[in-house]
Amino acid sequence: MLTAAAIAATAAACGTTSAELPDDARPVPSAPAVTDRAAAPADPRPAGPPAGPDTGQVCADGRPVRASLPPVGPLPSPGWFRPGSTMAAIYDGGNGYLDVGITTDVPPAGSMNWRTLKIEGFDVDIAAQIATALFGPAGTDRMKFHAVTTSERGILIMDDADPAHPDADTATDSASGLDLVIATYTITCERKADILFSGVYFESSFKLLIPKNAGFHSIGDFAGLTVCSTQESTSVEKLREAAAGAPAATPSRPPIPGLTVIELPRAADCLVAVQQGRADAAATDDVVLAGMADQDEYLEVAPSAFDRVFGTDSATLDEPYGVALWRSGNQAQDDEFVRFVNGVLKNMMLSGKWDRIYNLWFGALGPRDSPLARNPSWPEAVAAGAVPSQREHASCVGPPSAGLIGGVRGC
Repeated sequence: MLTAAAIAATAAACGTTSAELPDDARPVPSAPAVTDRAAAPADPRPAGPPAGPDTGQVCADGRPVRASLPPVGPLPSPGWFRPGSTMAAIYDGGNGYLDVGITTDVPPAGSMNWRTLKIEGFDVDIAAQIATALFGPAGTDRMKFHAVTTSERGILIMDDADPAHPDADTATDSASGLDLVIATYTITCERKADILFSGVYFESSFKLLIPKNAGFHSIGDFAGLTVCSTQESTSVEKLREAAAGAPAATPSRPPIPGLTVIELPRAADCLVAVQQGRADAAATDDVVLAGMADQDEYLEVAPSAFDRVFGTDSATLDEPYGVALWRSGNQAQDDEFVRFVNGVLKNMMLSGKWDRIYNLWFGALGPRDSPLARNPSWPEAVAAGAVPSQREHASCVGPPSAGLIGGVRGC
């Protein structure tokens, strides 16, 4: 749990936040790092055709990767849960708190504000809505946040030796005690095989953070250079795929010679690596990179850096975020927990709370519809991939970077 004492003790170790930056993550002027960036070779790849509607990846169970269990009926009143349910165990058992794994260095999704000593961000507000549905108006006082890195998310939500919870896997006991992980956690088929996920609560996309005015436009410009991403993330997999090219190195997707991919524990570590010249760029989700660029005036997000690499396979760039849930091992109980969380998320999207939270943390990125507005069948069916809704498309009109956080160009 992040207490005030723990916050004070760890202040020096953290990276970027939405408040004042530690010394090692303050903006620094861009300078040649590994090689002369301006001399980077042009990307030889032909641009692929415009991305069309995409139904998303289908997992081994025959269901789309975004598919989840729909809520059944209205949500139960706070505290009035079926005996034996996970919600009742959280409400009555253990310490009476909702334990949430969250990132603390990824503004504006989740970061520590060192002025107020509070964790804040979009993911934090999602957790608060779930806590309120569990405990009532005082729910925000009954949350315990546990800082997690990208590589720890799956390990901790599957390590379930908390005495308050029936153990589902004695081989991985670590007493993490987490009920949820809400940490820019992309839903994939591989992860769904082991982890319970809610429906999609946010649609992000894979992008590249680059130094301004350095001659970079796409990932193909980084031949012989170094790009950083976070350990155990989908971004690392996509970077390695881009470096290797398509199977058999087809002409449309040749490999990128000499592209080095380095993995670091936290997103803020990659920002510092770029600032210090240990990496030439950073690659991860667009909203995470926008938060980095907003902290450093010498960096910007390249909106189409991977379009020529993945071309018509637009779903490869998608990063659909889901809430990861503790698994009891009882399928009926787990399904009930998923439906409850999806009910909270759906109510948020129907009531306008999702829009208010989005505007608070991501509003400078321009209008964006909720997953439910994009897909009225949410969470049972999959949304239309990377195709923007009419509302999102309208926000693309005008100067490409006007008013956008971190200088994100285009849509």
